[in-house]
Amino acid sequence: MMVTDETKFEGCSLARHQFLKIACQLEKKHMLGAFSLLKVIESELQAYLSVTKGRVVVKRFQELFAQTKYKEAAELAAQSPQGVLRTPDTVAKFQCKLGKHHHCCNTLELC
Repeated sequence: MMVTDETKFEGCSLARHQFLKIACQLEKKHMLGAFSLLKVIESELQAYLSVTKGRVVVKRFQELFAQTKYKEAAELAAQSPQGVLRTPDTVAKFQCKLGKHHHCCNTLELC
């Protein structure tokens, strides 16, 4: 087989095409990897924000309770995100402090 300039050009063109194809495949893998990494980061940030929001709500609840703003504290507990304050401990805290005769206890039906 005789090697001509045209055959060399076709060989170079084919090699260039293969190189570009491989480069594109690698880039696609990198992009998919980067996308997956971003999804993991997003998920971690959402979890962090959720925990942080829960801490803020708990702190606010403690402030309201300490200020004897029981009605506001009960409303906050009832509406707390992910039920962070809708617990038997919260109910017990109110029962211990207020007793069973206080009108605020009706607000405490913490489903």
